[in-house]
Amino acid sequence: MTLKNKDGSPFRLRGPNPLMREQELWRDFKLHNFQFKGVVVADTTEVTPFESPMHVNDFVGELEATKPEPTVIEKQVSEFYGQKDPPLERPVVVLPDAHDQERREQKPIFHCLPAIIRRRRDALYGETYATVKYDAPFTFEAYVVDQSDFALQFWTSGPAAEKISEGSVIYPKLMEKRWWKVVSREEKSGGWLFSAIPSDYQPKFK
Repeated sequence: MTLKNKDGSPFRLRGPNPLMREQELWRDFKLHNFQFKGVVVADTTEVTPFESPMHVNDFVGELEATKPEPTVIEKQVSEFYGQKDPPLERPVVVLPDAHDQERREQKPIFHCLPAIIRRRRDALYGETYATVKYDAPFTFEAYVVDQSDFALQFWTSGPAAEKISEGSVIYPKLMEKRWWKVVSREEKSGGWLFSAIPSDYQPKFK
């Protein structure tokens, strides 16, 4: 099958470079100063072997002589298994007294964005999903019972405690300046003990 160009003419491969036609080849030439003879210089330096004053046999003997005797610590298996671990003591959470006047001055102010969770079920697939809607924000006073980098517990009472539901976002006016999401609530000592974790939603409070 003949290869053709776009215009329909036969495609021809390129031939040799035209500049090679005028190239001159050197056939008769002479080399000058290329008949070298190798010169071998013998090394007559005397090599003195290194002699160490330390002998291997003596050194190994000194190590064996100074090797400390191994000491074996024996333990009675019966005594080891006979020991009983001390019973674990659950930490006792001491809730503050709402009528204590000194502790009332230590109650920080909390901002709260109450959450309203609506759970719905898909009639076609039977799947249950939840939607979160936030109500108007408000402030309240509460005692900080326990706090760490990943959890917060606070206790409060009164009408404000009834508005704080699971999923609500709170912002205590403390030095940490962190937002928390309520995950559980438990009735304790005439009030409510709330547990919260860091919140990924951080609304602005006035």
